Amino acid sequence: MCGLLGTLVDWPSILDKLPAISTVRDVIVAGAAVSTATVGWKALNKWRDETVGKRRLEVAEDTLSAFYQVQEVIYDARSPMIWASEMVKEEGVPDEVVGNSAYGPVRRLRQSFDHIRDLRTKRHRFAALFGREATKPWDEIEGVLNEINAASETILMLRGEHIPATDPQAKFYREQRRILARQREDDPITPRVDAAVKGIEAVCRPIIRAWGRT
Repeated sequence: MCGLLGTLVDWPSILDKLPAISTVRDVIVAGAAVSTATVGWKALNKWRDETVGKRRLEVAEDTLSAFYQVQEVIYDARSPMIWASEMVKEEGVPDEVVGNSAYGPVRRLRQSFDHIRDLRTKRHRFAALFGREATKPWDEIEGVLNEINAASETILMLRGEHIPATDPQAKFYREQRRILARQREDDPITPRVDAAVKGIEAVCRPIIRAWGRT
């Protein structure tokens, strides 16, 4: 019987083949692991890209909306018409200041300060996502707000609201009033605000468009 089994089963041949079978198995297992890892890595990258993309979209929409809001705030604040109903007493503000038209734009900006503050708070998050270079429009808006405040203070402090044309400083005060009130032609403020909005649009609009929002 032993001789018969020895004749029927070629053990040496089978034993010789076992290492090869083991190697093939190891290769298959390793290949499956690599394939699984690759699929997992691609899925992780896709999830990460989508997450970052959605965050960039959220910030882009939020920031652009804030710029539009402040653009409107500045536009309304510089309305040439100051209504008597606006000139109400304010705590800590002298009556002669409240009743001066040069104070009107600053009063309106203060009433809408929440929108201005909201825009300011978005700057650092925007810089973190898009780089500091992309935050230049904030500088332009801040420059405009500072100029409006400075022009108002200049006229109020130096009593330059009724300077005759013959006065040597008449041109200077006229320039200050042009900063405070919108001009139909050669407006020194509106084009700068519009340029700041266009600058932020150049960064945000392509992102919003890429997500099919516009």
